[in-house]
Amino acid sequence: MKKQKAGILYALAASVFFTTVFPINTVYATEQQETEDIEEETTQETEYPESYFLPIESNAIEGWPAGPQVEGEAAVVMDAETGTFLYSKNMEAKEYPASITKIMTTLVALEHGKLKSKVKFSEWSVNSLETDSSRLWMDVGEWITLEQALYGIILESANDCANAVAEKIGGSEEGFAELMNQKAAELGCVNTHFVNAHGLHNENHYTCARDMALIMRAAMENETYAKIAKTIEYIIPKSKHVREEHVLVNHQKMLFREGFRYKGCLGGKTGFTEAALNTLVTVAQRKGRRLICVIMRTNGPDKICWETKDLLDYGFKKFKREEIPVADGSVTRQDVMGHAIFGKAAVMNAPALSESMLFTAGSAAVSIPKGVDVGAVKQTFRRGNKFSYIFNGWQVGEIPAVFNTVDIMPSFLTLMGLPVPEEVEGKELSECIRGQANTKEGALMMCTGPTAVFGDGNEWRAYRTREFTYAVFKADGMELLFDNQKDPYQMHNLVGDPAYGQVMADLKSRMYAEMERINDHFENNTYYEKNWVENRLIKRTATLKG
Repeated sequence: MKKQKAGILYALAASVFFTTVFPINTVYATEQQETEDIEEETTQETEYPESYFLPIESNAIEGWPAGPQVEGEAAVVMDAETGTFLYSKNMEAKEYPASITKIMTTLVALEHGKLKSKVKFSEWSVNSLETDSSRLWMDVGEWITLEQALYGIILESANDCANAVAEKIGGSEEGFAELMNQKAAELGCVNTHFVNAHGLHNENHYTCARDMALIMRAAMENETYAKIAKTIEYIIPKSKHVREEHVLVNHQKMLFREGFRYKGCLGGKTGFTEAALNTLVTVAQRKGRRLICVIMRTNGPDKICWETKDLLDYGFKKFKREEIPVADGSVTRQDVMGHAIFGKAAVMNAPALSESMLFTAGSAAVSIPKGVDVGAVKQTFRRGNKFSYIFNGWQVGEIPAVFNTVDIMPSFLTLMGLPVPEEVEGKELSECIRGQANTKEGALMMCTGPTAVFGDGNEWRAYRTREFTYAVFKADGMELLFDNQKDPYQMHNLVGDPAYGQVMADLKSRMYAEMERINDHFENNTYYEKNWVENRLIKRTATLKG
């Protein structure tokens, strides 16, 4: 009993002691302070650079899924098959590429070199680089094959290999950069200029996210490049030409590294300089859909991988690919030329005129948001011989179109009652009738050669007989015949497309205006040829035989 009472007294005393020394409200205040500290720390962790808040152009498209915010200053996700940019942030802004330059380096080398050819390391290729530059540390005089050098360029981002390849293929750094720029122009790049093969900083060496996606798409269409890009490890063995073995490991962590591996990743290319920060191009394929993600100027090699994952997930989850029939089949040469109004020129009514005016694929692939019906996609014809597919002002697909042209020279000669030479292809009409006496039926006055050359490379020629003035008009690969006697301003709207019709209206009006000028000056067996290059009229005369 005494022990029990003693225990109670000790307990009470302890309670009073701890309550006095450590008041309850003091403990509570301490916990609250810790919570506030944590919240403040969390707020600091979620502070973002200004680039995080730059506008995402694709988010402004009506009916388009909102894409994720990323810290990258510029970023795109492109569907490689349709060319659709599913995500676009600052995509044409000038950025420094760093080592993603080497995608173009490798593509150009593959197109101009032979894989088993020798690549020798010169004094310049080895010693012109900064000491901390990424390289294989090859010695001057060593050589490897072009194939081995390209593995070094893509997997280890070896700048000495890039230099050696540039010297091998282009003869010099400048010569190789010229080949790179030519290829960029061929691919449709709009803000790209290369001055070296490795991507080390130079103010005149730049590109944009859009262009890098185009470059990567072209590179992945090359089987050798695609094979190199997805290789995780590659060994350049020691030999009498190489003093030591080189084990190359791909820097693209999303291919294989735990915590970064991305399902369907086919490879890519990393880059970093202090001016460019981190850059990354990644290709991934799932269920037949191949996407290309480009992020430029992100601060952090891990962060750029995580942002790439978010963007690729967005592209795979929010969009679908559909096929749309191409609306071109019913348009014939006769439809476009308005042949029914030619009167005496009905000799032109050849079977060829009933053929289709265009050659295209039967259908076009488009990339559109899931839940959107393909009926919302509009087809339009654009200069450069392409059908584009538009959803709420944004291009979601494109296919080339080839015009089905016809050689009209024999028909002209037949119309004039002149013999048709065995070979007339590529010849001027004046050349075909040279030495032929003008007959009553075929009396002809004409403007010889191209009388006008427009700035876009289109041209027309006008031909005059007693009864008709004809013009052959060449535009974007088409050769059309018009007659200004009946209805010179009649419009034929190809595939019902207002945009294309407007282009044709402009070109036709220019042509007919000049033809009327010729008609106005046709008097007393005299006519005038307009020389657009020299901007003057040339007086010519001809004799008609009755």
